[in-house]
Amino acid sequence: IGGGAKGLAGELALAGNTTWDGSQISAGGTGKIKNETGAVFSTSADGTIANSGSAVFLNQGTFLKSGGATGVTQIQARFENSGTVNVNSGKLQLSGGGKNSANAAIIVGAAGQLEISSDWELSVNSELKGDGIGRLMNGTYQKSIGGTTTVEVAFTNNGGLHVAAGAIVFASTFANN
Repeated sequence: IGGGAKGLAGELALAGNTTWDGSQISAGGTGKIKNETGAVFSTSADGTIANSGSAVFLNQGTFLKSGGATGVTQIQARFENSGTVNVNSGKLQLSGGGKNSANAAIIVGAAGQLEISSDWELSVNSELKGDGIGRLMNGTYQKSIGGTTTVEVAFTNNGGLHVAAGAIVFASTFANN
């Protein structure tokens, strides 16, 4: 996906491998990007998927962030992950809220950073792991379903932390600011 700014008002279903060049995508209304099971959505550039409504990015496949070390790849739409997110390098900022569904994984590589700057929900057996850095900038990091979720990435909490059921185990460095 590239070649200048794009607008999205409906659903964009991605069934194969897709490379995004970082050019702005403006999702309005109930716009939806759906990265389907088995598909790979990759970006090595910094850019923004803007949200001017109740847009959502559904990741059922693999979302791959690599490169763009000087800036941020920002997803302002709600991000719902039931697949795998790999932040190999650069910074991925999820600012529209969302969730990591059961058995979904977010893996942050040593040269990667993940920033969550809105409410985020962890489901049972979901994973946040790797050698990189994870940050909750504001909003609430919550677990409302039983079972245990393990966070195995250096994590800084600048927002709220709410465990209504089950447990969140921080198996690496945890700072609560």
